[in-house]
Amino acid sequence: MKKYIQEFKAAEIGFVNKTDEESEAPVIVLSMPEENIRPADTYPEIRRSSDLRKILPLEDDDPYFRKYGNMIKELKGDDDQKLFLYEIQSPFLILKDLLDKSGNGGRIYEYLTLDPYSVLLAQDSICVDLINIAVRCMLDGRADGVCLKVSGDELVSDEEYQKFIAPVETHFLDEMNRFGERHILRIHGGAGVKNYDGYPAAVVVMDIDEYL
Repeated sequence: MKKYIQEFKAAEIGFVNKTDEESEAPVIVLSMPEENIRPADTYPEIRRSSDLRKILPLEDDDPYFRKYGNMIKELKGDDDQKLFLYEIQSPFLILKDLLDKSGNGGRIYEYLTLDPYSVLLAQDSICVDLINIAVRCMLDGRADGVCLKVSGDELVSDEEYQKFIAPVETHFLDEMNRFGERHILRIHGGAGVKNYDGYPAAVVVMDIDEYL
């Protein structure tokens, strides 16, 4: 489990606190372990872009979601001196990874060009699952917030990103803000970094790894 844990100081990532003591508070970021990501066999087989519309979220009360809350609860215990954030990959990154693992690596770009609304609907369904995971982390596991990991992609145009990817990511953060305000937008750099102005996160960080 420890290999998924990152720790740094609140002030280092831009959390503005009222006292020096608070600014030195440890922040724990727990990354999404691969073994707890929704199993690929719970998704439909994707042979063409229209199959993306068959991706549906799990039921809200699926016991799968409680794994995450229990994981955070076990890690955090009674420690209220640290901020615990759960890192979640964006719906687009999860969809891209799903296609890569199914042998359709790279086709996400083709689908985004030829059938962008199917890509958007698939992300919407994945987003519902991610919201359920995050809520269980905060309500059951008492996590203080989430860290949404996004990644600029030079194979996706700025127009495509803003129209068919960004709305899902901002919707996720809007939902998270109903449960608190300590949420991070973690942006992986590179040639494809997009414009993330307006994303409703308390802190925007260009790759947290630089603080470790």
